[in-house]
Amino acid sequence: MPKAAIYQEHGDSSVLADPAFPGLGGIVVTGLEPGFDDALQDVIDAAAGGKVRIPIAQTFPLAEIAAAQDLSAQGHVRGKLVLSIAPQL
Repeated sequence: MPKAAIYQEHGDSSVLADPAFPGLGGIVVTGLEPGFDDALQDVIDAAAGGKVRIPIAQTFPLAEIAAAQDLSAQGHVRGKLVLSIAPQL
């Protein structure tokens, strides 16, 4: 089973989530093109299978969301900025 999958479909949007933890929520993705959900699932499967790598530039705890936004606004980030909502242990 992939780590993420299209969990719920709502008309022109889908929720990506880990099916093992549906109560944790997910990411809402919108797409109006026919076949969007199938193409999106192909990308998810490729990423889960290690065929696609998504570079992460930096991870921020949720408390530092302003710093993440400031860095994003500079427009020079190479990779994705990640906000962690997990409690800091």
